[in-house]
Amino acid sequence: MNKLIRWGTSLGMIGGTIIGGMLAMTLPAFALTEAQLLEKLTVVPMFTVTDASGAPLVANITSPDGEDTFSVAGVFVSHADAEDFIERVQQGEETSGVQITPVSLAEVYSLQRRSDEAEAGLIFQYLPNADDVNFAVNLLQEAGEEITAEEFSGVPVFLARSSADGGYLTVSQGEETVVPAFFDAEALESLIERAEAQNDDLVNTITIQVVNLSGIIATLENSENTDLEQLEFIPSQDEIEYIRSLAPAATPGE
Repeated sequence: MNKLIRWGTSLGMIGGTIIGGMLAMTLPAFALTEAQLLEKLTVVPMFTVTDASGAPLVANITSPDGEDTFSVAGVFVSHADAEDFIERVQQGEETSGVQITPVSLAEVYSLQRRSDEAEAGLIFQYLPNADDVNFAVNLLQEAGEEITAEEFSGVPVFLARSSADGGYLTVSQGEETVVPAFFDAEALESLIERAEAQNDDLVNTITIQVVNLSGIIATLENSENTDLEQLEFIPSQDEIEYIRSLAPAATPGE
């Protein structure tokens, strides 16, 4: 559980940092080793629904041609959505021991890699929060894209970007500078407000860019440019607080 609580480190860093400048790089400028990528993904909590033995609930899906069968396990970005799913499952059939199991995004990523390499046919489907998807779709529509919430695929991630030069908003603490990538758009809006309050030149020049989580991970895996190793995933404060609520109370003397 202590490992899970450490997922909140990034949020604490953002809350106490000084807003930096705009890093004039483009999103494809990533290059990370697998160890570096896993370290970044570890800070992001996800939620699976498991049975009494701890195995994830899966749905068996047959391909359109009928030749292949895949086991699909849902991975929720929001613990509240996972709770709603459990309620629906329990209403539809007799179940016991079904529970929410927090996992890190790094664990899900590693399990998917092993499944793919073993050709095991297990697929982890990321299930975003509907409010975040709607927010992302509104931003994309304002930018001129013709898209609906039903057409949006994957988990939206939000970054602050300069409308003038395309650079990304950075934050710094001591000698460390990061480009925050938020799962919670409202938290990013608060950061932008702080940035504009600290620097008048940034007022009305910062826009929120929507990117797909799977797209970011694929770029981190494949690009050969190391200029944006500063990317830091910032999970939702609500999810961090939920994780912390699961921690057992410390006993006297610990």
